[in-house]
Amino acid sequence: MQSDIADYGYRYLVDKRGDIYDTYIDEFIPYGTSGSHGYYTCYLCDIDGNFHSELVHRVVAHTWIGDVTGKQVHHKNHNKLDPRVKNLEILENSEHHILHNKGSNNSTAKLTEKDIEQICELLLQNIKHKEIAKIMSRKKRDFITVDSIDKIASGVNW
Repeated sequence: MQSDIADYGYRYLVDKRGDIYDTYIDEFIPYGTSGSHGYYTCYLCDIDGNFHSELVHRVVAHTWIGDVTGKQVHHKNHNKLDPRVKNLEILENSEHHILHNKGSNNSTAKLTEKDIEQICELLLQNIKHKEIAKIMSRKKRDFITVDSIDKIASGVNW
């Protein structure tokens, strides 16, 4: 599989803070934000002389952590403008999706943080998941599945 980061040879040096230095022109590459995604971007020249717009955090992760092809680069502190290596991790798409749609980040969630606290208290009292689902369904006036309670108990959701 071909990398989604172009081959830039040895022209650029990328430091752990996320700065990219162009050894050909002896200057740091300027960043800007592009589009609605809110990430830093830069233009880099590949080994064939073609310029590519790259997301800075993906270049940093590719340089210091590993191949980002077909994967997501996650900002641990949720600051899209922080491309430091210690703030980045490479995740499979499914892992990243779960991370950003878990708990209160899930816009379609029926349960609130307070509901989850109540569910956890009931779990600590060794009440069966089926019974907890019934209790929460009555409380929320919406159907809460046993599967939802199972996922909360195992830490998959929330």
